[in-house]
Amino acid sequence: MKQFLLAAVIGLGLGAFEASASSAPVVYDCKMTSSERYGIIPPRVIISYHRATKTAHVYGPIINSVHGHPIEAEFRDLGKSRVRLKWRVANVPARGAEVLTLTFDGRFDESSRKLRLSGEVSGYDNRPYGTGTCVPSTTQLAP
Repeated sequence: MKQFLLAAVIGLGLGAFEASASSAPVVYDCKMTSSERYGIIPPRVIISYHRATKTAHVYGPIINSVHGHPIEAEFRDLGKSRVRLKWRVANVPARGAEVLTLTFDGRFDESSRKLRLSGEVSGYDNRPYGTGTCVPSTTQLAP
């Protein structure tokens, strides 16, 4: 009987540990390669998402220059190991007094650790895109 109780306690403890580990946000640091030369697709993007709460945050050079901190992204679970993140950055300084609004759409495959990122520049026709290789990170983006 004591062995049964001990096994049950250990099993419950391991189950709680696994639940807490899976409830933590997933964070990846992605090194990007852009298809264009204007700097719309940044050289580095950090993504963080939490499947259980359906929340996400992103951070990169453009976000830092406008906000100085990570911002929320729209999260969509695409099943298996794939997620989609969308975010917008307004008031991005450009030439002279011009400011831009950039919209990003990222599709991340956790099994291959690849990020495909497309951008849209409000008022322009070009659709820059890039791909990135991502590594797990301990950086915490969510407050």
